[in-house]
Amino acid sequence: MGIEPTTYSLRVGQRVPIILGIVSALALPFVFLFTRIADNYGKAGNYGVVGNDGSDGTASNGRFFNNWAYLSVVLAETLVMLKTVIPFEQLARLWTVEMSARSLSVRTIDERLRVVDQFTQQTGVNAQVANFEDITLWLASLPSAITRHTYYVHLRAFYHWLVISDRRQDNPMSRVAAPKRPKYRPRPITDEQLRAVLTSPLRPATRTRIMLAAFAGLRVHEIAKIRGQDIDHATGMITVVGKGNKTAVLPVHPIILREAEHYPLRGWWFPSSTCPHTHVERRAVGSSISDAFARAGIKMTSHQLRHYFATALLEAGVDARVVQTLMRHENLQTTALYMNVSVRLQRQALDLLPTMFNDYLF
Repeated sequence: MGIEPTTYSLRVGQRVPIILGIVSALALPFVFLFTRIADNYGKAGNYGVVGNDGSDGTASNGRFFNNWAYLSVVLAETLVMLKTVIPFEQLARLWTVEMSARSLSVRTIDERLRVVDQFTQQTGVNAQVANFEDITLWLASLPSAITRHTYYVHLRAFYHWLVISDRRQDNPMSRVAAPKRPKYRPRPITDEQLRAVLTSPLRPATRTRIMLAAFAGLRVHEIAKIRGQDIDHATGMITVVGKGNKTAVLPVHPIILREAEHYPLRGWWFPSSTCPHTHVERRAVGSSISDAFARAGIKMTSHQLRHYFATALLEAGVDARVVQTLMRHENLQTTALYMNVSVRLQRQALDLLPTMFNDYLF
């Protein structure tokens, strides 16, 4: 999806704001008139004007014109909102600036823009003026619970920004129930699978990427940004720029230090093939890893190597809080999602229970 400036000269969609502006200008005097009349009649009713039959002669008239006043206000608000509707390309640029100012990652920004654009494309509804029925129906059409939850979060951020930036008065997400987030179950690869792919024919760069994911727990976008100066050979430490551009300095596995000997001491380890002054795209890193496993007959994703990193540490008896720091999670609950406790460890835990009653019970 591109957000470059485009020209809007003759297409119907470009004439809509102009037409709505004219309609708004013609309608506003009538809105003002109805509002003033309703206000006057409403006041008369409040002052107790009595009809010939002893009833409130203006009560029904007041209600009638108050209803018209309500409709007039709604019409005015709608016209104002429609008059300020702009093409999504322009809206995306404005939202991107706001998200960048809050130091959100490029990955998060891209994903949010993609979700809103997908909503527009699949529903045919301008996201800026969509109502809660449009949003609910679209979320219900998505294939999985995790997708519904993820897209709900992105849409909630979008409509919150529209409201606080005065581009919309109401927030339709306030009426959309949050989809239940499914319980996350990690799917780490096995030792045998990792050995199989590492002993298969691999490009040196692909091998190193697999090592960084499996033995340092790096995400694909973190692997893409690794530089020679991020590895301190003297102290055995690695500097990782993670989510939200948060930097962490952590001990690095000896395997990674050996891999580092094949790369420059400064500059990108994985420069872009089209623009050497920047690093390779994260998608390219993920694809190279997944393709390597596919050639070995193993279906998996690059993130499962990160699952492996956490699970292997846990199986080795490492304290969960230490694993939390190595995974760079803000809270222990997030780390727990990655830890696939094995049946072997569960049995070992049960064996620690007191055995003094065995003779009486068996």
